[in-house]
Amino acid sequence: MRIVVRTLAVLSVLSWIVVAGLFAGVQSGSVPAPTPAVSSGAPSLLAPDWTDRLLRDADDVFPGSPKQAAASVLPIVRRQAARFGVDPLTVLAVIQVESQFDPKAVSAAGAKGLMQLEADTAAGLAADLGLEWTGEDLLFDPEMNVTLGTYYLRQLLDRFGDPDAALAAYCSGPSFVETRRDVAASIPMGYSDRVWDVLSALKAKTSS
Repeated sequence: MRIVVRTLAVLSVLSWIVVAGLFAGVQSGSVPAPTPAVSSGAPSLLAPDWTDRLLRDADDVFPGSPKQAAASVLPIVRRQAARFGVDPLTVLAVIQVESQFDPKAVSAAGAKGLMQLEADTAAGLAADLGLEWTGEDLLFDPEMNVTLGTYYLRQLLDRFGDPDAALAAYCSGPSFVETRRDVAASIPMGYSDRVWDVLSALKAKTSS
């Protein structure tokens, strides 16, 4: 059963990648601009009330995360996912795995905020988007963190063309994943599996 659910989830995520790629092809420059067409043009895979459904069952789909925190982050995720053409449920799954919706979370490696970004990576992403970078404390701002994290996911999905590899790169770094691919070695899927477990639960609650 899990294989079936995961296959459907992969197809859903890939549909967002394909649609986003089509629209990205007609835009100039390397930075995706906000474009409602990405959101409205994507296949209707989510129920119209999908955010309400998630909040009703927040204790089930976001275990250990305060419902109030999830409620405050959902509008940001919805907005930035549409902006960059990323499946919003994937963004939410990454946030759940990375920080359990704690905007002040800090990892042992120094990654910060909802999507657990490191300062050097975040500074580069901010520069790409033309956002002012005044220091790593910006990563504790939910809007900035989700904007940069979602844009980073967009970059990784474009770079690897595969959700599993993109998620592995989000966790371990793109250079690590590329090195593994270059020598035909397997890519560790532990992190990816954790995200897919959350994503499968989210999709079960929000399918139209």
